[in-house]
Amino acid sequence: MKLYSIGEVSKINNITIKTLRYYDKIGLLVPAYIDETNGYRYYSYSQFLIIDKIKKFKYWDIPLNELKDIIYDEDNTKLKEFFRKQREYLDSETKRIEMLKKNLDMLENYFSYYDIVQMNNNVYVRHIKKRHYISHPFDNITSISGIDIELRKIINSPQFVNISVLNPYGYILDSNDFLNGKLTFLQSTVTVGEPPSFETEYLYTAPEGVYVCFSSKILSDNYDITPLIDYIKQNNLTPKLIIAEEFIPNGTYKFENCPYEIQVLI
Repeated sequence: MKLYSIGEVSKINNITIKTLRYYDKIGLLVPAYIDETNGYRYYSYSQFLIIDKIKKFKYWDIPLNELKDIIYDEDNTKLKEFFRKQREYLDSETKRIEMLKKNLDMLENYFSYYDIVQMNNNVYVRHIKKRHYISHPFDNITSISGIDIELRKIINSPQFVNISVLNPYGYILDSNDFLNGKLTFLQSTVTVGEPPSFETEYLYTAPEGVYVCFSSKILSDNYDITPLIDYIKQNNLTPKLIIAEEFIPNGTYKFENCPYEIQVLI
């Protein structure tokens, strides 16, 4: 049987001598023969196939101790289990990456859209897709900061740790009061990429539909929503839902000066 020196194996298989010695040390690839007089290592041609397997499986970042079990498992039981686990991992990663891309698209559209609107004091109509929020009712909380803090406690709780929270924050407003020029906040909201997979009282879903929109700094003392109210009344529209979503422009902003897009579902 022809044997190959460690140097020859290194050159033929493009693998360092240091690596081959390490594989020998941990029992992953033991030389076919070691000269007792000088300690030189020699390998058989059949062991080149083992090297091929090691290279292939190292691509999957398998720990070397597990790799040893897989390579020398004669009935391929561990190999089949490896394939199953890798398939599950790749499926999970594919879903995660698709979700990241979807969330990135939402955020990119959000900030790009703000550049278009820019608080131009015009009423406009847009078609908005279904959105999911984590929300908290105002109940007996009277301050904006107070309700927002309660909402932040929810989305930062262990229950929601795996939920992808996106901008914008916002509010659901009382429709009747709104048409009378008064802003009554019913719920504080924050957009999420996907609804939770579990039942929760904090999930709110806004339906897809046609929304009449207007931008205003609704938390400031001198907010003005008159153009939007006039538009609704002049066109005999009946609001089904009113949402105010925060725009976050670049730079430092006091929260009361942040612009909001008021969206009226008709």
